[in-house]
Amino acid sequence: MQKKSFFILLFSICAVFAYSQTTVSLDQAVENGARYLNSRFSKGTRAALIALRSENPDLGEFVLRKISGVMVNNGWFTMVERNQSTLDALSREMDYQMSGYVSEETELSIGKQLGVEVIISGAFTRSGQNWRLELQALRVESAQIGGQWSGENIRPDPAWVSLVSSQSATVYFAGDEVSARDRQTITDGLRNAMQTWKTALELDLQSAIQTGNNFTITIHQNKLPTGLIQAEVTIAFLRNGRVILNSAPYHITEMNDTQLSRRIAEHIRGDQAFFTKVNEALR
Repeated sequence: MQKKSFFILLFSICAVFAYSQTTVSLDQAVENGARYLNSRFSKGTRAALIALRSENPDLGEFVLRKISGVMVNNGWFTMVERNQSTLDALSREMDYQMSGYVSEETELSIGKQLGVEVIISGAFTRSGQNWRLELQALRVESAQIGGQWSGENIRPDPAWVSLVSSQSATVYFAGDEVSARDRQTITDGLRNAMQTWKTALELDLQSAIQTGNNFTITIHQNKLPTGLIQAEVTIAFLRNGRVILNSAPYHITEMNDTQLSRRIAEHIRGDQAFFTKVNEALR
């Protein structure tokens, strides 16, 4: 018994160590990104941090201030503060509730107003259970990208996680009726797909109202003379009741309902193209 407990303890320690090796803090990610940008430009280059896209303005500004603090303190760039006119220009263009996107034309225009050589922007977005930081440096005079950097596996931290908006999605079934057991099999396939393709949503199976983010799985079945079941299946992603995108139809033929539900789950888990588009819509 003592030997067994020892191996369990050893496994737990190794698991924690492996996790700590594969994730980084936001502070470390910012330091890494700043070092990369330093390597791309000569010392003293005049630069300005324009905007950082994230789930909401509070989180975006928090990360932006952290990046600014690191870049000011390391003294490589000559950092220029955003003024009120540039902030007004940003607020006119950015829709934080949708994407927080700022066009390249606006970035260049602001860079010229500030008299800088380089403008830096980026994004801080969910990546599975962790986060991803992206930075881009654009040369104002030539409009060429001077550097792009991304840092993966940034672990959530109480210092900023309270600023994060919780995102969830509900799954609904349409078309021909399927049993509760088969619905569960298909839902498990959907959950696994979201984990595999790093879709930053949690499935909420309690809600009975289509609000927020929703997946609707439509199944149309036809029993063949041979006894086999033929089905056409599509999955749709909706936001506030409006269809954002649909998957290509899955055409499946199986021997019984149980095998059919398993195959549907497999098709959903393998549909990288669909979840790539979902991830783009969430950003």
